Parts: sequence; C-alpha cells; structure tokens
Amino acid sequence: MSDADHEVRWAQYCADVERRWREAMRVPDPEEVKAAEHRLGMDKWRCGRCAWLCQNPHPNMYERQVVSHDKRHTELEALSDDQLIHRYVMSEIVVNEFDNRIGYAELTKRGYDTAKIPRPRYSMLGWC
Repeated sequence: MSDADHEVRWAQYCADVERRWREAMRVPDPEEVKAAEHRLGMDKWRCGRCAWLCQNPHPNMYERQVVSHDKRHTELEALSDDQLIHRYVMSEIVVNEFDNRIGYAELTKRGYDTAKIPRPRYSMLGWC
C-alpha cells in the first residue's frame, strides 16, 4: 500500500469516527433498539455476534450503544477483505473496541487467522 493510499484511508477512518460519534449521541427510538437487539442476538448486555459487553450505566447509553454497535456490524460486514483487515489493524493503533471486536469476529467468520495478520510495531521512530 502506498503512502497516498494510507493517507486516504486514514482520512476516511477519521471521518467515519466523527460521523459515528455524532450519530451515537442521538437517543434512538424504542423500536430501533428492539430491532438492533434482535439483529445482534443480544443476551442481556452482551452481543451474540462478537461478545461485546455494554457496561455503560449512564442514562440512555445502553440504547445508544446497542444501536450504534448494530450499525457498525452492518458497516464492517459490507467491507471488502482488504478494507476489513486494514480497519482491524487500525483499531489496535487507535484503540477502538467496536472495530476490534467486530473486525475479529468478521475476519474469523470469513476464514482468516487473525494471528497471522501483520501488525504494525511501535518503535522510537513511531509506528512501522
């Protein structure tokens, strides 16, 4: 991947994070929450598809997080293998639990061994 490709993907990633944050602050309708819980196969507070656990006790945060988590599953499942691997690796650099858990679950479902995916390493020169 060239530096230009990396820069484009990084800009897309940052724009996606900001868009998801704004969307996540909206309080969803009860019907939307029920639909998301059904699609995720929620077992009380745990996602049935990637084992994510919603532990936020603040008012309306369970509803917000379940709906945004469901949307994130849909978005990541639509990515190509190459895009999904990139997003999974980036979720370890810029800590993003949703992308990391969903990416792991989706890559495993697609038959990838995530332990064999090359990871960037941090050194005194930065990420390489």
